[in-house]
Amino acid sequence: MIIRCRRIYSENGEVDGYLVIDDGRITSIEPSTSNLTADMDYSNERIIPGIFDTHNHGTMGYTLSNLVPNVDEHIKGYLKGVASQGVTSVFPVIPR
Repeated sequence: MIIRCRRIYSENGEVDGYLVIDDGRITSIEPSTSNLTADMDYSNERIIPGIFDTHNHGTMGYTLSNLVPNVDEHIKGYLKGVASQGVTSVFPVIPR
């Protein structure tokens, strides 16, 4: 899959170009001058690396407290919620 975007954030700063994804992994970021055909166009959006959230107590109405009913459902909802917000790694804080 090839994604076109004017604002790809990388370790080299903001790049205007193409994000090349193969088998679910980013394989390269190519400049906008490359002769590539995009499968998706996010030209006016931003593509940023995933966020590592080192401290939170919950999201989108979900908490990790063992005091809530259906703890397993809350954990699943919590993980889906943080993922939808760009979080790729998490260190949750469980309230007492």
